[in-house]
Amino acid sequence: MKVGLVGEPGAAGFAGKRFEHFRRVLGAAGHDVLPVDARSPTAAPGADVVVSAGIYRPTSVAVEIAGERPLWIDLPGDPFADAQAVVLRGGDAHQVAQDCARVFLPALARADAFSTIGSVSRWTLVGQLGLLGRFAGPTELPVHPVPIAWPVEDVLPRHAPPIGPLRVLLAGSFNTWFDEDAVADVLLDVMAQTDAEVDVLGGPGQPGGYDAFARRMAGPRVRFHGWVEDPVAVYRQCEVLLTMDRAGTWEPLTGSRTRVLTALAAGLRVVASAGPELVDELAQDGHVAAVRTPAEAVAALLDRAPAPPVAPVARRFDATLVLQPLLRWLDNPTRARPAAVTDALTHALAGRKRAEAELAAIRSTWAFRLGRLAGRSRGRG
Repeated sequence: MKVGLVGEPGAAGFAGKRFEHFRRVLGAAGHDVLPVDARSPTAAPGADVVVSAGIYRPTSVAVEIAGERPLWIDLPGDPFADAQAVVLRGGDAHQVAQDCARVFLPALARADAFSTIGSVSRWTLVGQLGLLGRFAGPTELPVHPVPIAWPVEDVLPRHAPPIGPLRVLLAGSFNTWFDEDAVADVLLDVMAQTDAEVDVLGGPGQPGGYDAFARRMAGPRVRFHGWVEDPVAVYRQCEVLLTMDRAGTWEPLTGSRTRVLTALAAGLRVVASAGPELVDELAQDGHVAAVRTPAEAVAALLDRAPAPPVAPVARRFDATLVLQPLLRWLDNPTRARPAAVTDALTHALAGRKRAEAELAAIRSTWAFRLGRLAGRSRGRG
């Protein structure tokens, strides 16, 4: 099967990992993978089916290039919960709603099968499909959880906890859901109680609070590495990952935490906010300290007892195992009945694109630029 796989290869963080997970497993299963970079897309000529891997740009591009081919859309996280977190960070609610509808409504109306990041977001997606009138059952319109895969592509050797200062790692984007204020409070409390140091990998790139955190935590015991190609040296020096979620957002209940599995693969302990399905599942067997308050986070960081072996976790999140629903679908990819609103959505979006293109063309003409210049001159006069 020739699969047009739409994603963001080489991107930092989750987006690149999700694409590589799908690419590697599909290729190993014997499929001919035709990569489509959503940042500079092509039409995937020759592909029998189109599959997205990732959420925003991959979703939009996959719908645009699918044509009449069977289409699998990957929604790793609830897009509307993500949007709520953006608005809570100060995003313009009207613009966020417009962008969300533009990207995801056509996908919900058109796709023939879906993957989500977990079982919770599977059910939120079923509700969203129902609002569009897609009342087909699971055999006709499959919706499958495909959780984050165990990060076998990261060569992060396990190691014994270092002797000496408590080395705390923060890793990944300071996302809209990431509570940098609570994390700073916890770290400062820990530093007041014991000899502790902090390493920060990643950081900026989303509308979070990275800059304010960096100003608050500036000092000799906090190292800001930024985004690095090879994080192994930093992981090797650390003992425990800390990640905490903001209150008042739906995202932790519908999303997941790539940084948690990566830290476990590297042999670190993990202290994380309870709530995400992945975190709560791992906490049941003691692989993660799931905390609900800053005081619980401080206590968990100071408890330096090693976590249990991670071999069961690696088996549970094996890359091929979690992608079995897509592999089975590719044995017989069929079209599902689209929503009744599909044609109207397509027509409206096409009209919007034409209007935006025409407006851009008008603004690029010499007459428009001359008119703007004359208007400015009159304003100065």
